[in-house]
Parts: sequence; C-alpha cells; structure tokens
Amino acid sequence: MKLTDQDRAHFTDTGLLHLRGLIPRGKTTAAREAILAELARLGARAGGKWHTSKLPPRLRHQPQFDDVIPQELVPSLNDLAGRELRPALPHPQLLLTPPQKLPWSVPHLGWHLDVKSPSRDELPGIQLFVLLDDVAPQGGGTVAIAGSHKLHRAKSGAAVSAHQVLQTDPLYAALFTPATSNRTRFLSPVDVRGVTVQVIEMHGKAGDVYLMDMRIVHAPATNATKNARMMLTQRYLSQP
Repeated sequence: MKLTDQDRAHFTDTGLLHLRGLIPRGKTTAAREAILAELARLGARAGGKWHTSKLPPRLRHQPQFDDVIPQELVPSLNDLAGRELRPALPHPQLLLTPPQKLPWSVPHLGWHLDVKSPSRDELPGIQLFVLLDDVAPQGGGTVAIAGSHKLHRAKSGAAVSAHQVLQTDPLYAALFTPATSNRTRFLSPVDVRGVTVQVIEMHGKAGDVYLMDMRIVHAPATNATKNARMMLTQRYLSQP
C-alpha cells in the first residue's frame, strides 16, 4: 500500500488519515464472527440481546485479530513518521462498545493522550484503528481533535500539552464544561492560536482504517446506535 502526496499532506496537517476500504471484508468478517462467538460463550449476547453484566472489561485475544492488519502497511507508517516504527504490543487490541441507550454528544470528559506530552516537535508514534464492522455516526467511534498535535508547546523547559492549551483557550475551553450547550459546534473547524482544530468522529465502513498521530488529543464516545462498535487498534511507536 502506497500513500499519495495528498494523504501525507493531510496527515501532517490534521494528524488524522481515513483510509477507506483498506482491509478485505473477509478478514474483518472473520474477526467479527470470532468476537460474536466469544460474546455468546460468555452469555454477554444471546437471543439478539446484550447482557452487559456478563461482559468482561476486556475480551480475550482471538487469533483472527492477527490476520487483520497487513504487514505491508508498516512501511507506509514509517513513511509518515519519517523513521522506523514498531508495534507497542504483540497483538492488536479490541475496542468494543455495546449499545448504551444514551444520547450522543461531543464528550466533555475523557480527553487524553496515550503518550507523555511531547516537548519537541517530533512524532512519537502512530495509532491505527481498524473498523471490523460498519460504525455509524454516533456509534461509539473514538473522537479526536484534529490539528491538536500542533498545539503542544515547550515553555521554560517544561512541556505544555495541547490539552492545557485547549482548556485555557477562550473559545475551546467550553468543550470541557458539561454545562456547554450546542456541543456539535466542535465538529466544525475552529481556530485556536493560529491552528485549525476540529473534533472528528471515527466512523465508516468495515475495512476502513484510521491513522492517528499519537500527539492528537482524543476521547471515547457514547454509542447511541443499536449496533456494537467493533474496532481493532494497534500503536506503532518510534524507537529511541
């Protein structure tokens, strides 16, 4: 798989890249069926209904997961990073969000990084998300603040995270306040200190892949649909 110049430019600018239909349906179907079989074994899903009290914090690894992410994708990740990346874990991890019977909104809690706030303008790694099933809007897909990778700053020798920058911005601070109404406004581009930022919801079709610069601030979101959100994720980290 080769990325286009447009792909590279978009990833550099926003910190996110949506690659549509990258994974063959046969591989995503096999992984999805393995998940459903495990849920049935546990009694977490039976008769078309969810029994979330029987759902463990993490489902055990299924061999089919290892067949989903193609090895030929790694050189493209290295290309984006400008250096060699290696998987952080031996196997991809499952992200599963069953229907929650709650209204969807852009969350005010849960915004975070999975790495330390960088003190240098250097990409620490790329996180990959694979949709194992169709994920509709408001279907529990991870939400990420595109452009936030450009907001990390070093001040007086100490790192200042993008999270801090956003929380102290006169306009964007409202994202982190539960009383804020009209939260969908954050789904549109906003200028923060000269950087265009926008909340992006990871949804799409089975086989789609999202690539995320690990300096991007992101959060879990509610699944307000009738279908489970099923994704695999793997982090590819820069070598010291």
